[in-house]
Parts: sequence; C-alpha cells; structure tokens
Amino acid sequence: MKENRKLQILVQCLFQVMISNICLILYVLFCSVFLKTQSILLSLSAPTMVALVVQPICLEKILFKSKVNYSQYIIVVISALIIILFCSLVNIPEKTILILHFILIGFSEEILYRMIILDRMKSSYNILESIVITALIFAFLGHISEPILDNLMVRFPLGIFLAFIRIKFNNIGIPTIIHTLYNVLVTF
Repeated sequence: MKENRKLQILVQCLFQVMISNICLILYVLFCSVFLKTQSILLSLSAPTMVALVVQPICLEKILFKSKVNYSQYIIVVISALIIILFCSLVNIPEKTILILHFILIGFSEEILYRMIILDRMKSSYNILESIVITALIFAFLGHISEPILDNLMVRFPLGIFLAFIRIKFNNIGIPTIIHTLYNVLVTF
C-alpha cells in the first residue's frame, strides 16, 4: 500500500513538471507571436512565472486538493508582473533587466521544485529520497533542453544543495537568493 502511494506521488510530481514545461513552451510561443517584443521580461520571465508558479499552484489546489495557502506567492507573482509591465514602459539598463529576470526565474523554479514538488515528495518519501528525487526532476526534466552532462554535474548537485537549504531553514527565500546568485554568476 505504501509503495503504491509513493508511486502515485512520484507520478503526480512528474505530471506537474511536464505540464509546467509544456505550458512554459506554449506561453513563450504565444508571447513571441502576439507580443512581438524583445523584452526578456515579457517574453520569458512572465511566462516562466505563470508556468512554474501560477499553473502548478492551480493544479495543486484543483487537481490535488492541496490545503496549503499559496496566496502570498500569488501576490508576489502579481507584483512581479506589474513590475515587468512597468519595466517594459521605461528605459532600464540591460544588466538591471537581466538581474531582475534571474530573480524571477530563481523564484519561479524554487516555488515549483523546492516547495511544491519537494513538499509533495516529503509526504511519502523520507527526506533524503525526497531531496534526491526532486534534484533529479529539477536537473533532468526542468532543464531538459540542456546537455545531460551539465545537468548531471551542475544542476543535480545544485538541486540537492538548494533542497537541503530549503529544508534546513524551512524558507523558500534563502534558496531563491542562492539560485539567483548562481544564475547571475554563471551569466556574467
């Protein structure tokens, strides 16, 4: 019975990430076709926040009947979308835009992988299993278009580290900051 529950949770997590990835692709395509913008915030950051935060929270609430209160994260997304619209109307230096983009991407990935997926895994798996499986999902499904060796050597250990930090501090903010710093450092 317990093994069936574990398998069910794993399938739900994989489903959640696959749906998020498909939605992200569709949202990015939609933005590139209909918005016709060069803004990374409008064409990539906003769709990522919707696909990796809003859509998974909706699935958690509607499909999986989650009792978790995600309202503060929805407020962050709405605030970020307002900031994105503001930034698209004014002239902001490119490096500032990229840093904002990395903050939003880090936040979105942390909500999906280190909050929604990790917490769901912890409901049936022990902590170590939850961390490793979540890191594998993050590395190989969340970054499916990246080289396998990069995912194995960089993103998988990063996923383990970020999950450990999330569990140790019981806070999504700290792994979000670390994730953002990592993204900034590997880009600049």
